[in-house]
Amino acid sequence: MKFVFSTAAAATSYTAQCLAAKNSGATAMALLLGEAIADRVATACEQQGYRPQFLQGSNGFTQGEASSTSLQGVVGPVPDFPWFASSTPAQQQFQSAMRLFAAAAKISAEAQARAEPCE
Repeated sequence: MKFVFSTAAAATSYTAQCLAAKNSGATAMALLLGEAIADRVATACEQQGYRPQFLQGSNGFTQGEASSTSLQGVVGPVPDFPWFASSTPAQQQFQSAMRLFAAAAKISAEAQARAEPCE
C-alpha cells in the first residue's frame, strides 16, 4: 500500500492530488473526508480521466455520496440498514414504504445514528 496524499478541506482544487495519485499508479483512493469534499476530490479526478476505486471509511454514506455520479462505485462500511440500496426484498419494501409514507424525507446514516430509538 502506498500513501499518495493528504489534503485540506479548504483546498480550492484537488487536481494536483489526483494527478499525483494517477501518476503513482494508485488503483484505489481512500476518501476519509466529508461528503462535499469527497465529491469534489472524485470530480477533480474524473476530470483528469482518473477513476480509481474510491473507498469511504466513515460510519456510512450520506445521500449525496450515494447519488454522486463522480463517486459511483464507492465502497465502504455500512454499519446499519443499507437505506440507499434496493437489491433485496427487504430493501425494496423499505424503498416502497418511504415513497408512499415519506416521499420528501431525506435519510442518511448520520440521520439514523442521531434518531431517537423507538420504544
